[in-house]
Amino acid sequence: MLDVVYDERQLLDAVEALVPSHQRVRVISLVKEKDISEEEYESNARELLGESRPKGGIALTNADLGPSAGKAVPVSVYIKKEIYDLFCTNSQRYRDERKEGAATVRNLITIVATAVAGNFSLPLGVVVGAVTLCLTAVLKIGTNAYCEANKALATRNE
Repeated sequence: MLDVVYDERQLLDAVEALVPSHQRVRVISLVKEKDISEEEYESNARELLGESRPKGGIALTNADLGPSAGKAVPVSVYIKKEIYDLFCTNSQRYRDERKEGAATVRNLITIVATAVAGNFSLPLGVVVGAVTLCLTAVLKIGTNAYCEANKALATRNE
């Protein structure tokens, strides 16, 4: 199990370095928000990915009208599964990242975003904002609380 302490300055530095400029202002304001739930972070992450729309009327980008429509795992769910695997399990996949001293916020964002982007053949910039928001939720509520609240992710099939 990985335990990383929430450090807003370190997180904001990572946002400045990693999140694309068109998402940066939104992500920074959400990171700085003091009273926001995990669900709100996830909702904003889905909007950044184009999996849901904000109030207003922006067209969704994940429309799949082919024979596989509705069967694929949404990117946002895959992000949550990767973060759960990293923070809440002892899986071999993230063994090296769990070693003491190997986990900075910037590295964690990069590691998860790379795994997600690679799985979906997407550019890193498409997912890094969403990964940052989901990771922020973990860091703000605490690893133990996050893992307990998301136990169902351990049993979901990909």
